Amino acid sequence: MSKDKEKDKVDFTKEIVKQFGEGVAVSARDIIGLDEEKKKIIPVGPALNVGLRGGIPEGSWVTCSGQPKTGKEQPVSAIVYTPSGPCKIGDLKLGDRICHPDGVSRVAGVFPQGKKAVYRVHFDNGDWAECGAEHLWEVRDCRPAKVEQVDRVLSLIQIKDNLFHSDKSVKWGLRPRWSVRLPRPVVFKARRTPIDPYTLGLLLGNGTITHTNLRFTTMDEELCGVISEMAGCQVKASTSPYQYRINKGGRLRNALGRLGLLGRKAHTKHVPDLYKCNEVSVRLGVLQGLMDTDGTADMRGSCELKTASHALAEDIKWLVQSLGGLCRIRPILVNLGEKALRYDRCSIRVPETCWLFRLGRKKRRCVTRGSRVLRRRIVAVDYVREEECVCIKVDRKDGLYLTDNFIVTHNTSTALSFAAQCQKPEHGGRHVYYLNIEGRLKEMNLMGTAGLDLDKMTVFRSTPDKILTAKDYLTLAMKAITSHPGCLIIIDSVSALCDEKEMDEGVGYENRGAGNKIFAGFCRQAANLVPIRNCIVWAIMHLTQSQSGYGGFVEKGSRTLQYQADVQMRVKFDRPWKVGAAGSEKQIGQQVHWLIESCALGPPGMEVDSYIRYGVGVDNVFEAINLGVQLGLVGKAGAWMSLDFMARYLDLLGVDKWNEEAIKKTKTQGAEKLYRLLQENPAWVVALETEIAGMLKS
Repeated sequence: MSKDKEKDKVDFTKEIVKQFGEGVAVSARDIIGLDEEKKKIIPVGPALNVGLRGGIPEGSWVTCSGQPKTGKEQPVSAIVYTPSGPCKIGDLKLGDRICHPDGVSRVAGVFPQGKKAVYRVHFDNGDWAECGAEHLWEVRDCRPAKVEQVDRVLSLIQIKDNLFHSDKSVKWGLRPRWSVRLPRPVVFKARRTPIDPYTLGLLLGNGTITHTNLRFTTMDEELCGVISEMAGCQVKASTSPYQYRINKGGRLRNALGRLGLLGRKAHTKHVPDLYKCNEVSVRLGVLQGLMDTDGTADMRGSCELKTASHALAEDIKWLVQSLGGLCRIRPILVNLGEKALRYDRCSIRVPETCWLFRLGRKKRRCVTRGSRVLRRRIVAVDYVREEECVCIKVDRKDGLYLTDNFIVTHNTSTALSFAAQCQKPEHGGRHVYYLNIEGRLKEMNLMGTAGLDLDKMTVFRSTPDKILTAKDYLTLAMKAITSHPGCLIIIDSVSALCDEKEMDEGVGYENRGAGNKIFAGFCRQAANLVPIRNCIVWAIMHLTQSQSGYGGFVEKGSRTLQYQADVQMRVKFDRPWKVGAAGSEKQIGQQVHWLIESCALGPPGMEVDSYIRYGVGVDNVFEAINLGVQLGLVGKAGAWMSLDFMARYLDLLGVDKWNEEAIKKTKTQGAEKLYRLLQENPAWVVALETEIAGMLKS
């Protein structure tokens, strides 16, 4: 570099320092290793630490969301689907219309059930539903295809006692006996749309829709004609192959802006709610547009679609399953040098694949497979709790209807266990601010979390004299971030944020998304503050299931947070954690299966099982023992278990060498005794967690 250029660079740097201060402009080389040197990593629990590659760095945004559930004998707060949209089951009245697997039906009766035992029915893909013991299910025996299939109506108890076929497959093990059907396309009320649905699907698939540029990429020129005709604009070929400019698209640009799509890049595209909760032709048109651009059909007739936007992938799954099909999303990581890009592959199964496409060349690849019946198999039934329930009767002989619900218990427990970790001196002694928006935080949650310091925790909540709005809660959160560096903010939940106008107007006021818009503004304002002030924002999100009642779910909350989050954790399923002999088992907590969708310290995609013990929260001791056995740190020979790793921690044992005396101190007969031994020696647990972390890094 010449002396003049070097001098100009120095003068420019001095000018920046004078105006903005030291440290604002630094060499890119100075950034290397900076995060690792200064950022503390806070552990969550041994199992989740594995999936998170060590824990959560301070300065992170975290989302934590739970798997949806469905059922027919449900709590009064459960959500069911009507032609107008979602509704609480407790708010239904005689004569109300409700979505049915084959169309629409009416409520013929509402019957409070009092406190009832609730069972969880698990399906073969990890989804589950909840209902009462006497609830009747329409099921079919999963016999070979050549045998005539007959639908039967059985109570849950009858299903539970006969879950599997008696014969055992060498390849697959126990074969599930019962399956349930999927609905036909769900009927929603027709709503006007500003852009033709098929055209919108084409633009979401292969369109460039920035504020300054509207373009379309395709090798099928006939699709350009569709956009030109349906959107009232001119589509002209560009100099680049397969590239087309969209001219005179003012009306189209304005419509995209109103839908919140203008300016979206490939990884941030989504299907607007207006097109999702709409009549069948609208949903099908959007899906066909997406499939004609980004979708494929191979020679066997299998259909799939790949997208860089996870939100769009979830929306595609929602569309497919609301139309009576099945869709499974699998992440794909593409390595580009040191950078890894994530794509989502949507594998789609529908009765007739030809209706997924309008484009001739793709439609011709579709294979008709006769009467293709898609079903879900029941693989487990577990008792979960007792709760106030209600049943409804509909004016259909089969008594079926479509339903949706939220589950967040494991989210609250995990958040509070993480809060206890943050409060420890070695992790910064952080103060915790809990936004109790849903009012769900109870004494049992606080007293049932081991190590939680209530004196280092502030709860923001509404009172009879002051009902806090979304703006109030987020103003308090911003004050905490600006005045208390290093604090932990827990938002429970983003989905429940309600703006002032919505509260004033009362029930029935339609101003959807107002709370989310306020939260998106909070995210933008706090985006720089959170990492600079080493705070952590932990946002609990709800998952909304598709109208099919099984599978297909999306996070309810601001999309801004989903794109901004450093760590994204989602519960795929959970089940009761029981101990004791068969027939006299006792439930002591929940086993939660997490999917790490985004990780601040490594690649995403890992799935781990965490254990939440009642009265403890995340059970670090149990999880550490489990991982120790898997990694060979804890020896297991029959009923005997030994802490072999303690040979490297003789000082903790108070001995000079690893001999019979030392081995005797670290050996027990049975896992329960080993658990109690580690509980009595917390320093040994820390040593075991250190060993686990070291092995996973190497």
